[in-house]
Amino acid sequence: MRFILFYCIAYIFFGNTFLSAQTEIEVDSSNSYIISTNYPIQNVFSKTKILKENAENISINDILQTSIKSNFETLKDSIITDKNAVWLHISFYPKVSLTDHKIILKRNSINNNFVTPHDSISAYYIKNKRIIDSTKSGIYIPASQKKVPFPASRNSFPISLKKDEPVELYLLIFDKRAIYTQLVIRNPTIPFKKNETSVWLSAFALILAVYVLAFFFYTRDRSYLYLFAFYTCIAIYEHFVESNLPLLEFFFAEIPRASIVSWIVLTLGSKVFFLQFGRKFTNLKHFSPFWDKAVIGLIIYFLLAITIQLYMLTQGINPLNYYQYIFAGVGFLGVLVVTLRLFFLKDTLLKYFAFSAIWSFVFSILGILWENGVIPFWNYINPWLIANTGLMFILALAIARKLQLSERAKAEVEKVREIDSIKSKFFTNISHEFRTPLSLILGPINQSLENIPAAEAIEEHTEIPVKGKHLKVMKRNALRLQNLVEQILELSKLDQGEMKLQVAPGDLVQFLRSLVFSFESLTELKRINFQTNFPKTIPNAYYDRDKLEKIVVNLLSNAIKFTPEHGKVSVWVEENGKEIKISIADTGSGMKGGEIDKIFDRFYQTEENQDQGTGIGLALVKELVELYRGQINVDSTEGKGTVFKVIIPFNKSHFQEVEILEEIIEKPIIERDSNELISDTETISNIENQDSRLPLLLIIEDNPDLRHYIAEQLEKEFKIITAKDGKEGLKIAETQLPDLVISDVMMPKMTGTELCEILKKDIKTCHIPVILLTAKAGQTAKLKGLKTGADDYLTKPFDGHELLIRSKNLLSQRETLRNKFAGELKIRPTELFLNSVDEKFISLVISEVEKNLGNEYYSVEDLANSVGFSRSQLNRKLKSLTNKSPNQLIREFRLTRAKEMLEQKSASVSEIAYSVGYSNLSYFSKSYKEAFGEPPSET
Repeated sequence: MRFILFYCIAYIFFGNTFLSAQTEIEVDSSNSYIISTNYPIQNVFSKTKILKENAENISINDILQTSIKSNFETLKDSIITDKNAVWLHISFYPKVSLTDHKIILKRNSINNNFVTPHDSISAYYIKNKRIIDSTKSGIYIPASQKKVPFPASRNSFPISLKKDEPVELYLLIFDKRAIYTQLVIRNPTIPFKKNETSVWLSAFALILAVYVLAFFFYTRDRSYLYLFAFYTCIAIYEHFVESNLPLLEFFFAEIPRASIVSWIVLTLGSKVFFLQFGRKFTNLKHFSPFWDKAVIGLIIYFLLAITIQLYMLTQGINPLNYYQYIFAGVGFLGVLVVTLRLFFLKDTLLKYFAFSAIWSFVFSILGILWENGVIPFWNYINPWLIANTGLMFILALAIARKLQLSERAKAEVEKVREIDSIKSKFFTNISHEFRTPLSLILGPINQSLENIPAAEAIEEHTEIPVKGKHLKVMKRNALRLQNLVEQILELSKLDQGEMKLQVAPGDLVQFLRSLVFSFESLTELKRINFQTNFPKTIPNAYYDRDKLEKIVVNLLSNAIKFTPEHGKVSVWVEENGKEIKISIADTGSGMKGGEIDKIFDRFYQTEENQDQGTGIGLALVKELVELYRGQINVDSTEGKGTVFKVIIPFNKSHFQEVEILEEIIEKPIIERDSNELISDTETISNIENQDSRLPLLLIIEDNPDLRHYIAEQLEKEFKIITAKDGKEGLKIAETQLPDLVISDVMMPKMTGTELCEILKKDIKTCHIPVILLTAKAGQTAKLKGLKTGADDYLTKPFDGHELLIRSKNLLSQRETLRNKFAGELKIRPTELFLNSVDEKFISLVISEVEKNLGNEYYSVEDLANSVGFSRSQLNRKLKSLTNKSPNQLIREFRLTRAKEMLEQKSASVSEIAYSVGYSNLSYFSKSYKEAFGEPPSET
């Protein structure tokens, strides 16, 4: 009774608690994982057991129905590499309920960045020795067979546990590379850490891919197209293959082998594009044909490796087994051998390419070792990341270097082109400078030889008379040739370091005064205001007379040359006890800002004066000043003038002993006699002294000696007027309408070809024949001149008689043309076949006359105004073309029309006379009879 009473009291006070303690299930905590909390991530590795032997041949039923279950042993390794298949087992005892959790497999070293992508996994849930649920996972299992299909690379299984209901889990795992055994229960609300390294590496590769693709379209260099493909492979691999295989998820969920194909193609295909890029980028074929063939061999090897592995896949063999390492290892070794050799070739771009390949090889090997657990590494910065990032960075540097080399090469090419252009201009100009004086030397010589009778033989003792003025011209131009040759030789000596200073004591002020005032007569001749300023004396001065004279003469000659009439040239000399400063200023046209920095370059000439001189004078001055250890600079304002300033030392202490001559070497100053110089501004004209029946010739030549020589050769056959440049010649041609123009090609302000083109396009002057004289003897220059409309082309030095004959021939041709016009006008002007500007002009004149045929007051002034000419211009133009005056042309036209009307008997004589502008019938009859030999009444 006492026991029964105690039991009842205990039941009343302790009730269910007591009974539950009596009914609590005994749990083996050493073999089961007890789930006592809702902790979101729980690692069950310590309670996981493994069946290692013959796992691939054992089914779940074998385990449940036999004693195999007792063969499971405690798991000790988190990674198994010696087996391709294992069975794992774990018992769960939940003291709390879990809903919609996941069981995942992970790598212990990856810290949940991503989970293990095994080939295939079969999961079985067991309760009371019966299978209550099963599912599959793995990257080679179609999504339709999985309960958790996405993401494809995350091997996870759903699990929901009720409190106090034990459940067993069996996993059959297949993987030919390595099996990871870390099992984790994970709350689905806890997000997985993304593999951020793959994401940003993919983004970086994609940005570089777009960048180099833009380079391809800009440069059309195919190497950038291959690099674009290489970067694209990296971007796709990192984003769509390595990072959770979304390529498989979204596009090939039911075709698991697609991931293998993409893996093979992207990993080995990228090497193909990389090697092909290297070949084209470094121009390896040109640099080393042998090693280029070696790289081609590697490319063929990788293509074969891709083909073989894809074939293995079709035969049911997974090439991502150890075959992958064989193919990749052999290929990487070949790349390493070739690129190591390329690294030692003497080419910058080859070194960049080889270094990038070596970098990629080294860290790829480390990546393979890291993946197999041989070496440790950081979780975020793994060897593959370093390999690809470093490779892309090195290639970016290589591209930058190539661009730098390319820009430098372009700059060098442009410099060479500029030098070639400058040299071409120099040789053109120097030939002009040589040919002009040669013409003036050879011309008088030939003329003197031709004056000897043909019957007399010219022997060594034969005396040939030469006119004094011809001898002066020949001497002056021979000295000019000598000066040009000396300037060129002096530049050559300066280049070779053969020219040395030779300073000696002397009166520096007196020397400079004599030198400067030798130009005084020339400035007077050109009506230039010449101002000078010198110090009283400079004691103990040492100077090189020859070098200083060349400096001053060149600068002062240029100043006078480019200063117009009534301009000003000033020379100021100052000293400060150590140095002397020479300033030479002019009021010429000045220079543009961009020209100032180039005027001391050899052969350079400003655009305004590119056809004058050789372009070596100022270059010689600069180098002489530098030889003198002095300074030279220039200030110029366009439209106002130019100032050259030269500073040179004169103290003995400034020079070396070998440069000092104690004996004074006096060198006479060359007198620049204005009586021997013909002013450039002088216009020669002999119109007043010549027969008015002679044709008018306009000679345009910038060299005064040659201008006078040509005039002298042709003065007996022509009335002559001259001009010193193209602009002046154009004005004269438009006002005077000469019968012939002879023009030099290379002239200041306007070239001969430009002048000819303007004359031939203007209806007022298009009829004037033009002969061009030039130093440019090439066929190209000749064709250029003829294309502008030149009627003839003569190369310097020329023969005076040849020039005369050519001139006469041109005038004879114009005479033939005049006769043609004159003859055709008598027939029917409106029936002329118009094929030239001159014929169109005649047609315009005839049209205007025809419009005013009945106007008896229609005059020559009216006709000139209607065609845009002055009376005198119209008279010369019509005389040149038809040999008829305007009055004569109007009269003949009226009478011709009257004759036609009379022959057709269209009206009476008086009516016809009035209709063609005759109000006086008797005057009409008289004029008609003079023109046709019979009175109008008999026609």
